[in-house]
Amino acid sequence: MISFLIKIIFLPVIIVFFTYFFGNVQFDSIWQTIIAILMLAVIGVSMEALLLRRKTFWLSIFLDFASTVVLLLLIAAVFDGIEVTLAGAVFISLIVGVQEYFVHLILITNDK
Repeated sequence: MISFLIKIIFLPVIIVFFTYFFGNVQFDSIWQTIIAILMLAVIGVSMEALLLRRKTFWLSIFLDFASTVVLLLLIAAVFDGIEVTLAGAVFISLIVGVQEYFVHLILITNDK
């Protein structure tokens, strides 16, 4: 649950930051942004539940990065008011990957 809450707090901050300061990411509608954030958070938490163990720490972070890139590009393809280039998806995913590193440390340390 802590992971989901962290994602719900930090994903909007990351997306809004990139929307306002980078031209290769554009989220026009607040509702589409909320749906995209919920999709990313639910899939991320599901992946953590399935994959995150002490031995798969780095694999889990890499898969979070890769899945975030793919999901952002798919979300941009599905929703009309969302534009995300490959570079934008990679930049967002790098920041999400750093955030996930710390989330995974917390989860593994607390055996969640």
